[in-house]
Amino acid sequence: MILDTNVWCGRWHSRKLSFNTPDKLEQHLRTSGITRAVISTADAVFVGDPQPWNDDLSRSLSGRESFFIHAPVINPTLAHWDDVLTAYAADPARAVRLLPGCHGYSINSSELLPFFRMCSRLGFTVLIQMRMEDERDQHRLVQVPPVGTEEIIELAGGFPDTDFLCLSACFSEAVALSSGVENLYVDISFTEKMNTVAELIARVPVSQVVFGSHSPFFYTEGALLKMKHAEVSREDKNLIMVGNALRILAGDRS
Repeated sequence: MILDTNVWCGRWHSRKLSFNTPDKLEQHLRTSGITRAVISTADAVFVGDPQPWNDDLSRSLSGRESFFIHAPVINPTLAHWDDVLTAYAADPARAVRLLPGCHGYSINSSELLPFFRMCSRLGFTVLIQMRMEDERDQHRLVQVPPVGTEEIIELAGGFPDTDFLCLSACFSEAVALSSGVENLYVDISFTEKMNTVAELIARVPVSQVVFGSHSPFFYTEGALLKMKHAEVSREDKNLIMVGNALRILAGDRS
């Protein structure tokens, strides 16, 4: 079993995404060996209010709940974020995705404290999208800096009962994020070394690493090959490919 914590559907401003609908993406992921996936809509990245696009995706996922876990994109600077959290609070796996760089806010703003308090109270896992693209590949008119690791560490320290999954961190960022903060997790989509997984868990506790492909922005096979050729134990592979993600999405840090 493989649980992919980082997939998208929808459209992108500067390239055509393959497998950009839930049905095409599910077929592709299943063919690749993925058995479950956390999905958000790329249509919500550069809009003022993501919720209409979340609603569209929710309708498209009807009947696909056994495969996809919907992580709605939320802009917590908008006035109705509490209504959005309440609407998704009944989901078995409660997760929301934040894009601070694209939506233009600091996650450590005091104005966002009520949002994170409510996430903690309702048991949401908070997915922080550190970047959507490699900065070298960004369109020259759409330059979005990555979310800073120090900001995230400070935030996680202030909400120790909330799990924060940092998606699309590069290798050095993943190492920095694991420094003494047990409720921070990273995926492998952007981490790159000769023996990526082995080198990563030599520096980051294996319990804080999850599988993520960033499909369809990246080839799904890239993340799968990292795991296939990882010089680590079968137990560690299973934790990364499914065990850790299932645990944090269920709100169980034991």
